Amino acid sequence: MAKYVLMGRYSSQFSEGMIHTPQDRMKVVEPMLQGFGIELKEFLFIPSNPENDFVAIVEADPNNEMKLYGGVQMVYASGTFEKINAFRAFNSGEMRDIFQIGHDGISSFVSARQGAGLE
Repeated sequence: MAKYVLMGRYSSQFSEGMIHTPQDRMKVVEPMLQGFGIELKEFLFIPSNPENDFVAIVEADPNNEMKLYGGVQMVYASGTFEKINAFRAFNSGEMRDIFQIGHDGISSFVSARQGAGLE
């Protein structure tokens, strides 16, 4: 399973509903995520952040990433969010492997300056 960071800003429709009837939205969110094969690891509200109202850490099968992004588009279409983003997150070992791939491929890289004969 791969980790993803979800961040977003709620719409005024969300705030209106929560002011009218305060509720624990995780009772709705967790089963919905599970339906997309996504496991919620942590969800935090960040109300004083100027860009986002929440951050969530989720796990999903990286081979079925389109399902995660389909879920993101579904909730965005609901009008609950002004914006929502999903980013793949990597641990230290995974980043080392990513850099190793770059390291292994650098010998075949030709910069635009080299290609133009300027270096």
